[in-house]
Amino acid sequence: MNEAKEQGLSLNEQVDVVEVAGKGVKATLQGGRTILAGRPLFLEENGIDVDTLREGHAQTGGTIVSVAVDGKLAGLIVVADEPRPEAKEAIEILKALDVQVEMLTGRQRSCS
Repeated sequence: MNEAKEQGLSLNEQVDVVEVAGKGVKATLQGGRTILAGRPLFLEENGIDVDTLREGHAQTGGTIVSVAVDGKLAGLIVVADEPRPEAKEAIEILKALDVQVEMLTGRQRSCS
């Protein structure tokens, strides 16, 4: 918050936010600036090239959230979950009980 104030950014600006299900969000600030955040494909559908930054993060094992400001790629956020410390032991116990263990996820295989 302090950094935003130092840069002269208004923290009380009104925004119009539209959620595009399964893709991302589009926010239009009071001054007309537009911010997009979501899946790389969402930004591409809005005419923004994300390949230059995405290439270096494709194998991170995380979910990539692309961010654009006023039609230009501003950056990427990589979100990743860490396995719980007890997960390995829990899986081993289940297997010892002859329980078939499967991982169900809607994420990319590299994230699993």
